[in-house]
Amino acid sequence: MADFVIVSDRPPEEYEEFIYEEVSMLSEYDIRSVALVAVLEDNRIICGYHNMSVLDKEIVASTVRDDAMLEVVRANLKRLLDQMEEEDDGEDD
Repeated sequence: MADFVIVSDRPPEEYEEFIYEEVSMLSEYDIRSVALVAVLEDNRIICGYHNMSVLDKEIVASTVRDDAMLEVVRANLKRLLDQMEEEDDGEDD
């Protein structure tokens, strides 16, 4: 695994440890392309790409959408299961 250092003349941002850990983890793989996406306080998005094709960007976008959907399901799973159980109980009548 490669060593990485973030050098800055300002106090560390809260996301720098996350970036360091993710880049360190990625160093274990043969990386072909990389995307970096940031959401600014005013909700603008900044994207940076290294060696990414249009297809790569589509695959990455699909993966992010899948992750978001999974978070929605996880956040609502108990409520949805309870609701389904209530609907099943109502069919027994």
